[in-house]
Amino acid sequence: MTVFREQVLTISLGLLMSAAVVPGFACNQCLPAKQSVAAKKYKEAASQFKSVAKANPNCIDARLGEAEALGFSNNHPAAIKALTALIAAQPRLAKAYVLRGKEYEHSKEPNKVVREANSALAINPKMAEAYALRARGYYMLVFTCFGQDKDLTRKGLADLDKAIELDPKLAIAHYNKGVWLFGERKSKEAIVSLTRAIELAPAEYIYYNYRAIAYEETGQVDKAIEDLSAFIKLNPSEINGYRRRANAYVQKGDGKKALEDLNRAIAIAPKDFKLKRNRGELLMKLKRFKEAIADFDLIAKANSMDDEAFKSLGDAYFELGNYPLSLQNYNEAIGLRDDSQTNYMARSKVYKKLGKNAQAQLDIQKAKSCLGTPES
Repeated sequence: MTVFREQVLTISLGLLMSAAVVPGFACNQCLPAKQSVAAKKYKEAASQFKSVAKANPNCIDARLGEAEALGFSNNHPAAIKALTALIAAQPRLAKAYVLRGKEYEHSKEPNKVVREANSALAINPKMAEAYALRARGYYMLVFTCFGQDKDLTRKGLADLDKAIELDPKLAIAHYNKGVWLFGERKSKEAIVSLTRAIELAPAEYIYYNYRAIAYEETGQVDKAIEDLSAFIKLNPSEINGYRRRANAYVQKGDGKKALEDLNRAIAIAPKDFKLKRNRGELLMKLKRFKEAIADFDLIAKANSMDDEAFKSLGDAYFELGNYPLSLQNYNEAIGLRDDSQTNYMARSKVYKKLGKNAQAQLDIQKAKSCLGTPES
């Protein structure tokens, strides 16, 4: 249940891209559509903006609003089509390039993201949002495409500093900087940037999520729990908030609260077997072995090739003193994976309990022969 930096960086692109800024359209005719966007009724907003644009083809706010609302509603092809048409009609409209760049973020096309940001900056070199967009394009290139490129890192962080210089209240720029600094193993500096982002946009649950990760990295578990609690309050249907907070409670030695969070997460996602594995592992630590067996048994029945589930069942039955069932499950685990030293060592303990010392010694020897084999 530990959060690893590699896992964090894998998901960080999604975190970067999902912190959307509600457009600030000035057109009075667009007000109902703006209200729909604020209420996160994006399909309705797109339709409303489209109606305004149809009645007034020269209303740039409506055309931009329609495209952005289409993007918010995950209709990305339609958003790109609308923006491309708008750019053809208004090639000097920097905002349109920025919005199209955001769409390319969703399709994970970093070179196009950078291209769109450059187009916007060629029109308006003081557009803070465009600098932040280009930085995110560089980030995608650094962490997903070409490895750690220090030149791109320098350029990306410089772009974020420029965005913040031009618009100190641009929350997403502070957030993006925090994400990047965390990727550079500068967790303390990341916390500073993420804190500023939260001050500017306290309703963005993703910001709390990332600062919680940074707090965990620096050993500030109580603060991580506070941020994860804010994350959950703002987005109570997201299971990862509960999973992560459960992990933090485990670090504090509070198994009861950790179990409560995992139970909440499983209530939301009852078919998530990773959550059930997490709960089973926690129940083992709490010495609630029968309940752990129920979780591991569900996993094993759902995937008869999961050697770890059978190994865990063997462990639980061993703790209950049911050595025949423990042996049966260890046999299943070894049958699925015969190169695991932990499986053989576990079975050797059962053999000893059953008085089968020769077989126990044989398993110990097999375990030693697996020492060079990495465990998954």
